[in-house]
Amino acid sequence: MSLASNRSSRAAALVRRTAACGACLMLAATTVSAQSPAAWSAVGDFGVQSNPNGAWSYETHGRSGGYTLMGVKEADFCRGIRGFACWASASDDLPFIGINVAGNPFQFGTVVFAENVLMMHPNFVGGRPVVTWTAPAAGTYGFAGQFQTVDVFPTGVEVAVQVAGKVLMNEILLSRGATAPFDLKVKLDAGKKVRFWVDSHGDVNFDSTGLKVIVLPLD
Repeated sequence: MSLASNRSSRAAALVRRTAACGACLMLAATTVSAQSPAAWSAVGDFGVQSNPNGAWSYETHGRSGGYTLMGVKEADFCRGIRGFACWASASDDLPFIGINVAGNPFQFGTVVFAENVLMMHPNFVGGRPVVTWTAPAAGTYGFAGQFQTVDVFPTGVEVAVQVAGKVLMNEILLSRGATAPFDLKVKLDAGKKVRFWVDSHGDVNFDSTGLKVIVLPLD
């Protein structure tokens, strides 16, 4: 087995091992980073210090097209939720991308805030939250992870992974705890962006969706 395929298999295996925990979405992101310094974790690297944040950025994509960096950050109490840090497009508004910082899983309303997962929620007028990873150098990269509904009463969300407008993965999730795993190998030029987004496919009030992604260089 080549070094590239071994790295890809390791990332995919970590995702498969954690898929069994269902709605808790417990991904050992820090384990991946420890095994390979040249690895990126959407969960482990998340922070509200800056946007972009290293190779990651947090964006809004509107129906009219174009991507806008989220400019509002909350280190805690995002949307009035104690123990939740996030980026948002406007203060106390949707869409948002955030993470549980409470130190333990908790439920707020109908949403289960697990640990070690990014939380994404679209807005009422078609604004998608977008987690974006930008290639620091030309090469082939592996992307392993999954989307998962985290609302107790989901009514449908659309999730996708795309590069330069080309959709690499696209699914509709309709039930509680439904998952859309992915294990992709993508050749990228330096500066090319891979985007992971969530959109409403039902009642937007129940569209909270979890995301975990590990990125590994395969060259």
